[in-house]
Amino acid sequence: MVEQHKDYCSACGHIMAKTRRGLSTIEFRRTVHNCANIDDLRENIYKLIKIFRNVAQDAELTVAFSQGFEDQLNDTDADIELIKIWSLKQINRLDRDVGEKALY
Repeated sequence: MVEQHKDYCSACGHIMAKTRRGLSTIEFRRTVHNCANIDDLRENIYKLIKIFRNVAQDAELTVAFSQGFEDQLNDTDADIELIKIWSLKQINRLDRDVGEKALY
């Protein structure tokens, strides 16, 4: 069994929250927005699929997303902005609280 180490606030004694980054819809959006060209998207495809799989928690949706994403990347007339919009729409369909997060 793995022993979990908890950090406590030295002033009040409350358990301090751990930072968790990498598998959130905000990180998905941030990664997509930081991609300047098709090659950047290709480099981040596995990260984006991993985040999508974590959010969707459905193997069929993840396979459909990854196939659609790869098809768009392999298209000879691929437009980076259209691929970004498509991928953001896919993650927005899964996210329950899209409101302010969609701005990131």
